[in-house]
Formats: sequence, structure tokens, C-alpha cells
Amino acid sequence: MSGREAAALLTTAAAVLAAAPAALAAVPRVEAMVIARDSSRFGPRSVHAGAARVNACRVPAATPLAVLAAFDRAGGPPFRARGECSALYVFQIGRDRARGREGWVYKVGHRLGTTAAADPSGPFGTGRRLGGEQRVAWFWCVSAGRCQRTLEVVRPPRRVPAGRGVRVAVRAYDDNGRGVPARGVRVALGRTTAVTGADGTAVLIARGHGRQTLRAAGRGLVPAFPEPVVIG
Repeated sequence: MSGREAAALLTTAAAVLAAAPAALAAVPRVEAMVIARDSSRFGPRSVHAGAARVNACRVPAATPLAVLAAFDRAGGPPFRARGECSALYVFQIGRDRARGREGWVYKVGHRLGTTAAADPSGPFGTGRRLGGEQRVAWFWCVSAGRCQRTLEVVRPPRRVPAGRGVRVAVRAYDDNGRGVPARGVRVALGRTTAVTGADGTAVLIARGHGRQTLRAAGRGLVPAFPEPVVIG
């Protein structure tokens, strides 16, 4: 090998190594959750939404379908999709198969996605794909175009003194991300439970010590992402 060839090889290797961190940085870590038709919950789980292969299609990284594929690889329920590679449609997750106006949809944050789950233009067709620390929920929608609302605990506390009462606020979001106070929702901190009033709030007494989980769920609603809370 000549000196010139060796120099070219070293330059190429350096370029590959330099590009590796950038490529890794382009694969976001997101929090994912799957809610089945019977309201059973899988996750949440933090996954790297890297590029994947579904059927014979390459699914771009940082898309909702890449998240679902990563969730599947991490032990989540298996899924099935069909259609052209540019518009893959997830028609089954676990045992639940789409039928009529019922089927599987995804939300990023509070909003229902407006594009196919593998669309490279991102979940809302803006050219922006998923970013780090975003939340993606795949859930069974009871009526396309008018899915049940999804719950979220508003500004959850991260640490609460033992024995102290803490007021928890819960909101319910429609397909477009419009939220209203969630009335009649059961919230739980560890084994302590309460039901939200008309203003969407409830008071819980922090019992025990250490890390516990704050949850919110209601009949006919998609449960909130669980929130970790340290007591003590």
C-alpha cells in the first residue's frame, strides 16, 4: 500500500468515526406505552427509536413505527402491519385486530398523529421527527376520528414528605390535544387512592418511604403515563 493510499484510508476511517456520534444522536430515546383494547397496559418503557425493518420495508428512525418496533424488541407485544412502505398501517398489536372504525392509533404527547406511523416527514407531517424524551402512546381507539381521551398528570411532584397531603391534577386530552379537567378519575400513589372532583384534582396522602408510582386511570379513558415519586 502506498503512502497516499494509507493516508486516504486513515482519512476515511476518521470520517466514519466522526460520523458515528452524530448518527447515534439522531436516534432519540423516547418513553413508549401500549394500551390494549381491554385497557391493559404494556410499559412504559424507554426505547431507542432506531431504524427498523417491518415486512420488507425499512422504517426510518425517530418515527412512531420505529418506536413500536423497538418496544416489540424490548419485550412488548408483537404487532402486524400492511400496506405500501410509504404508508404502513398497523392493524394488529398483541391479540387486538382492527375492525370497522376501531383500531390502533398513536399519540405523541397530547396529539394524535396525522401521518402514517413510518412517514419520514414526522408524526404531524412537519418534517420534524421524534425528539429525545418525548412520549409515544399506541392505544386502541374505539372510533376513528373521535378516539377516547388520554389522561395526563399535570406537573407531577417528584418528591413528597412522608405523611404529607399532595394535590394531584389530571387533564384529559382529545385527538387534537385539547385538554379539560378529568373528573371522576382514580389516582393512586402507591396503595393510596382518591377520585378527582369536577376540577380534575384530588388529594392523596403520601404513605411509606422510597420510590413509588403515581397513576391516573378512568373508565373509557386512556390511562396516564405513570409518574415516579419519591416519598420521604
